[in-house]
Amino acid sequence: MEKETLLGTENNEREGEVLTKKRRIFVGVVFTLILLGIISFFIEGDTNSYYISDDDGGDCPYNNYTITTCNDPEDPVLQGADVVAYFDDENDDAIIGSSEYSSTYRGYLFYFIDEINQSIFDEDPHAFAPKYGGFCSFGLSGEDPRNDVKYLTQLSTVPADIDTYAIVGERLYMFRGSGAKDLFLESFDDLSTNADDLWESWFGESCDGYYDT
Repeated sequence: MEKETLLGTENNEREGEVLTKKRRIFVGVVFTLILLGIISFFIEGDTNSYYISDDDGGDCPYNNYTITTCNDPEDPVLQGADVVAYFDDENDDAIIGSSEYSSTYRGYLFYFIDEINQSIFDEDPHAFAPKYGGFCSFGLSGEDPRNDVKYLTQLSTVPADIDTYAIVGERLYMFRGSGAKDLFLESFDDLSTNADDLWESWFGESCDGYYDT
């Protein structure tokens, strides 16, 4: 009886050790998969969080990706702000347009306050559409101490405040805040060149890229 009891105890111990090892292996595999998922999110080229329309001009490297963040084409660009109204000197802040006056450009919705602004936009959309898709220009310049953006997967980290903007060279630039705007305009030539180079490295020279909605 004692021998049988001892053998039973030893068998239980061995089974316990085997189960412990299996648990450790399982936990290790799960941890590795989670770590790989986190790493892949930050690797350049993972664009599954963004959308770009087939009708974008030029040879666009990224087309029709699943929507998960920051630029759902079913929402209006810049939360519905009328991009033509930004060019009116009398407007200090964004003027929100209406779905009643809307146009689709590059697969994205643009809202306007009236039929006049809608018509103006439709005649030359590229002239009124915001640079860098309406994302923060300073955030894309490479000089933002709060955010060193290098990869396309980081684009959602540089949204803009629709009330903070500047018209330079007849183009609309958006910013996350007044401080970012001032710093960008102080060194406009250098910082806009940096932002242009980064944007073109993602989308090429002839592709508008993504828009902030």
